[in-house]
Amino acid sequence: MEYNTQREDLVMPDYGRHIQQMVDHALTIEDRDERTKCAHTIAALMTRMYPALKNDDNYQQKIWDHIAMMSGFRLDVDTPFPLPTCQEAAAKVTQHMHYPMSYIRFRAYGHIVQEFIIKATDVEDPLERKTLAAMTAMFMKRILLQNGKDSNIEERVCADLAELSDGALQYNFAELQNVVPKNDAPQQRRQWNGRQDNYKNKKQNNNNNKGQRKYNNNRKRY
Repeated sequence: MEYNTQREDLVMPDYGRHIQQMVDHALTIEDRDERTKCAHTIAALMTRMYPALKNDDNYQQKIWDHIAMMSGFRLDVDTPFPLPTCQEAAAKVTQHMHYPMSYIRFRAYGHIVQEFIIKATDVEDPLERKTLAAMTAMFMKRILLQNGKDSNIEERVCADLAELSDGALQYNFAELQNVVPKNDAPQQRRQWNGRQDNYKNKKQNNNNNKGQRKYNNNRKRY
């Protein structure tokens, strides 16, 4: 039994080993017309395998470029597009996206929390600075609750908030809770009360219907 680890590496693993074997077989065909027919059949099969490629404007050009790459740029056939050379294909390789490697003091909170704290320290109005600090502290608490429970999580949030702001934001968690806007809480309670009222009304209607059916059955007996 032959394993894939013992075979040659695929040039383009997305298409699988069968397509690679078809391309290798096309290279062995001596007649140019037959080789061209085989290459066009392979291109049509690749299009059926990945219909999402049709969303691109130049998807046919990409397919023939991939065939040329899988053949090691040795395929000599008549194509609707000129096949690229090895140097041209290497020039088309996209560069890796630059990942910002900014320094994060507490990686658990991420870069956004650190930016929030910097913005809060730049605010001159004490009330507005406290409001921003309170909203940031609630977001930090939510992050810590998702990562794992802690008995003194509120104290930890206040300590981290003070340390990340270099002592500029030193508050007690209780006073921060009083500053956070509570616009969502009453709406949630109204929705819950509405669901409870619907449940009570439905239950009352069911009881009334049962009583009415029982009354009608008793009248039929006499």
